[in-house]
Amino acid sequence: MDEGIKSLADALMHNETLTTLELGDNHIRSQGAQHLANALIKNETLINLNLYDNHIEDEGTECLTNALINSKKLTTLILDLNRIHNKGAQYLANLLIRNTSLTTLHIKHNSFGSNAAQYLANALAKNKTLITLKLGKNYIKVDGVKYLVNELKNNKVIPFHLHQIHTNLCPFSQTLTTLDLSFNHIDPDGVENLANELKNNEVLITLELGCNFFGDQGAYHLANLLIYNRKLTTLLLENNHIGPQGAQHLADALIKNETLTSLDLSENNIGDKGAEYFANALTNNKVIIVLLSSTTYQHTTYIAQTLTALNLAKNKIGQKGAQFLANAITNNNVT
Repeated sequence: MDEGIKSLADALMHNETLTTLELGDNHIRSQGAQHLANALIKNETLINLNLYDNHIEDEGTECLTNALINSKKLTTLILDLNRIHNKGAQYLANLLIRNTSLTTLHIKHNSFGSNAAQYLANALAKNKTLITLKLGKNYIKVDGVKYLVNELKNNKVIPFHLHQIHTNLCPFSQTLTTLDLSFNHIDPDGVENLANELKNNEVLITLELGCNFFGDQGAYHLANLLIYNRKLTTLLLENNHIGPQGAQHLADALIKNETLTSLDLSENNIGDKGAEYFANALTNNKVIIVLLSSTTYQHTTYIAQTLTALNLAKNKIGQKGAQFLANAITNNNVT
């Protein structure tokens, strides 16, 4: 691939029209990254660069970031799955400090530890343009999250995504609009901490907590969040071992909540009893718009005429539970 990427880089060096370049899964490695870097220094049109799964490692990251420091056009850089370690994070941090155009940085599935998080956090304190940072499936853990959270408290723009970061949660920015903490092994205590932080948050609108397996106790804490929070519109809780009791907590909260429009509870275990609790809530809730999809009872498609955002797929809901929901939806006056 080295010769091929060199030829491509030579062409890119003189190109004046290309704005998006996607080279994912091409075995570019550090040598190929050097060729691209040479071209990027001279290129003045590229806006989006996707290099996921190319094993560019720290050396290749250094080449690319040095080339992009003075870029005035590039807004999106995707470097997922590239075997980048803490040293590479230093190069990325330097890029964030000095570059003034980058708005989106994806660096999921690398090998960043807590030190990498510290480098990036320090950079975020000085960066004025980044909107989206995806750090999923790294090894940042508790200390790393603390570094990031401390800087994000002062950050005014960045929606933050953290997949598979194993940690108990601590306070975070009051400016986030989207927070993705799916696949993070967050236990009920962690959910409680998160919920307490968000009760009075006036900015966050989307919270993703899928696949954390916190069960009914975690659902209880999130129900308390829904009672007090007046901003959240989307809550994703798929595959969290939530049963009928957790469904009851959430359903009772929906009666009092006036802002949530989308709730995903797919792949839990609420069953017919949980469906009954939600049916009671839907009778009283005047805001939430819902969709009953893929339950075990197949004769409820007519429900979707007014319900578009309560996902109860794969919840062991039978005919009895579906009938509860159907009756409630018939009487629900969503405006």
